[in-house]
Amino acid sequence: MELAQVQFAVQFDGDDSWHVTRFDRTVNHPLLRQIVARDASGLVLFSSGSTGESKASVLDLDRLLAKFEVPRPAYRTLVFLLLDHIGGINTLLHGLCNGGTIVTTADRSPDTVCAAIETHRIQLLPTTPTFLRILLIADAIRRHDLSSSKS
Repeated sequence: MELAQVQFAVQFDGDDSWHVTRFDRTVNHPLLRQIVARDASGLVLFSSGSTGESKASVLDLDRLLAKFEVPRPAYRTLVFLLLDHIGGINTLLHGLCNGGTIVTTADRSPDTVCAAIETHRIQLLPTTPTFLRILLIADAIRRHDLSSSKS
């Protein structure tokens, strides 16, 4: 939070209550200052740190949201990519902004994901090539009806 120069944090608790914490930090990173100067909302995402140190990317949230102003098809979508990944955020925003249905799972195992696709008639599964290979190796696709999925 210090690296991202967070000034506010919203914490959601298990009982659906929430609270905001304010941090007295000065924004001094050039990319963050550009966001502030435009009076825009910023989004900071961190990489997994494959080199050993996490790296941050700074996005203009207003620009990111602008692409959802154009209506697109509403799908029943399984949110596979987490919200610390731009793909997860993009999936969630697409569903919410286009009146789609968002489905989550307790875990991301092949059988859990395939069972959710079958049960909820999921049309869209934004995922990674690695997970698709895992689905094939686990043979989970043969144990579940995935016919609702769009190709």
